[in-house]
This record gives sequence, structure tokens and C-alpha cells, in this order.
Amino acid sequence: MYIVCTCGLSFLCYHLRSNSHQTIYPSVVIAKLTYASSAWLGFASAYDLQRLEAFIRRSDRSGFVPANLPTFVDLCQNADENLFAAITSDFYHVLHHLIPPQSQGSQHYNVHQRSHSFALPS
Repeated sequence: MYIVCTCGLSFLCYHLRSNSHQTIYPSVVIAKLTYASSAWLGFASAYDLQRLEAFIRRSDRSGFVPANLPTFVDLCQNADENLFAAITSDFYHVLHHLIPPQSQGSQHYNVHQRSHSFALPS
């Protein structure tokens, strides 16, 4: 059974089956919503985040959202963690030279778990 697309991407999903929307939605819509989220998420108000969550809920009621999609804030945090992991692990990454050198101090304190071992600039 074919469905008519109501997501504004009719060139992509006019003749797609209903389960194909759940593949296209994260790869197109969620990617656009989370683009550069590490730069703007800190400046977004609670109202802005509620509006983004409401958009995702409306898409869910339309059947576009996969069942296991996390919240919008979790998606943005995952994108930040993936970006940081890519920068620190790839020496040839375009942002790798901006990472400070590794800390020479002892990292054996049991105060809290650190997410990285880099020295912070003074």
C-alpha cells in the first residue's frame, strides 16, 4: 500500500511504503534539526526545546518516527559525544589541532570520572 507524504519532502517519499518513512525521518529531518547543535543548544531556551520536542511528537503521531528514537536533547548530546570522539581519535581531523595536549598530571584521583585526559588551558 502506498501513502501520500505530508512531511514536505514529497520528492523523497511520494511512493514509499509506510515503514520507509521511519528510515528517512532520522536521516533527513533529525539530521537537519541536530545540525550544529553543539553550537546553538546552549543558547536555546526551554520553550525552544519544548517546541522541538512537540514537533517530534507530532511526527510520531503521523508514523514517521521510529519506535526507539531518544529525546531531542539526548540526540544532541550523542552528536556532541560522537564529534568529540572523532576529533580526539583522528589525528587528521580538521579540529584535532585545537585539542590541548594530554595532561601530565596524575589522573588517579577518585573524585569523579573525567571524560577526557587533556590539560585545560589556563
